[in-house]
Amino acid sequence: MKKRIVGLSVTVVFGLSSIIGVNLVNTGHISLENALGVVQAKAAGISGAVKINGTSYKWSETSWGKNRGMTFNPGSHVYQFSPNPHNDPWYNKNQTKFYKSAASQIEEQGSEGKWTKDSWSSQIKVNINGIDYTLAPR
Repeated sequence: MKKRIVGLSVTVVFGLSSIIGVNLVNTGHISLENALGVVQAKAAGISGAVKINGTSYKWSETSWGKNRGMTFNPGSHVYQFSPNPHNDPWYNKNQTKFYKSAASQIEEQGSEGKWTKDSWSSQIKVNINGIDYTLAPR
């Protein structure tokens, strides 16, 4: 019974979003901002912000089953880590540090490489906790 009620409430929220013209992203977490009366999507997982070549980007952890990546906006730059971070036991207890370290290294590389909103590297290399990771577009 609870599953049906939850499903119904999500359906109603999505129905309301189309009526009031709000786009909801696929994050799995939705809240209603009572003070403003607007529907707002909240990113699941770990997120932050960086400035690359003068442009401010919001980043978030991205998940595909058991593998992970990062998404940067504006520009919808979606990258997947290789190897899988879950292979490192340190990652499982230090995920926030992991993503902040990756974001910091990406910020540095992007600024040095003069990346723009529409032009990012096709392959990004970072080193976190002594492990070399490659981020490739997904």
